[in-house]
Amino acid sequence: MRTMVIKRSICIALAFVMILVIAACAGDGGTAGGGGGNSGNNTGDVSRPGPGDGNTPTPTPGGGDSGGTGGTDTPSTPGGGDSGSGSGGGSSSTNLSGPPGDILAKLLADIAETGVELPMLPPPMEVMPDVSENTIGLNTADFERLVETAVHSMPLIGTFAHQFIVILAKSDSDAVTVKNLISGDGGYDPMKWICVWPEMVVAVESGPYVLLVASRHEVVEIALEAFAADAGNTGSVNTIYEFIP
Repeated sequence: MRTMVIKRSICIALAFVMILVIAACAGDGGTAGGGGGNSGNNTGDVSRPGPGDGNTPTPTPGGGDSGGTGGTDTPSTPGGGDSGSGSGGGSSSTNLSGPPGDILAKLLADIAETGVELPMLPPPMEVMPDVSENTIGLNTADFERLVETAVHSMPLIGTFAHQFIVILAKSDSDAVTVKNLISGDGGYDPMKWICVWPEMVVAVESGPYVLLVASRHEVVEIALEAFAADAGNTGSVNTIYEFIP
């Protein structure tokens, strides 16, 4: 009888040990067995950071990438120029309308009426996305994402540092973004001419339109006044470059 009791006790103890082992294995199956979705060879759905989950870095003006509504005005000033008012805000109302080529043609006519001397400029030419980075300081991806169309006019001879650009963005907020991108590091290049450079380069927006002028001080001032008169309302002016002798 005593032997039977001992055997029964041993069987109960072994059964209890087996229950503990099975429970431990079941609790560890999520990682060791590859069924929990975290194993290195798992090819199921994996959650990745998206635009709205706070894990995607916010681009900054002038970095080549666009972001938000352009942030604040922090343009590069290689010539020691003023960085503008710093508000970064745009003008949501404007009297401007129509294609940017018409607006630029009117601006050039207004400048000519003042009698200021300029080299011969060709009619406004459309800016194509694949050359937008060199032409206006906006890379192709940002151009296609933010811009409806853009035109520019500059002397055909590279020894005259003058350029006039009008950009029609896809929205008023996109215009602010465009202005800040072309004003920042990696944006518009004021040193792209041969052995010459403009005295001043500025950018300003009104509604969805952005104006960039690279020229002498007096020409830039006249252009800004004419643009403001035609637009009725403008945002803050970004001084991208200014040469101070």
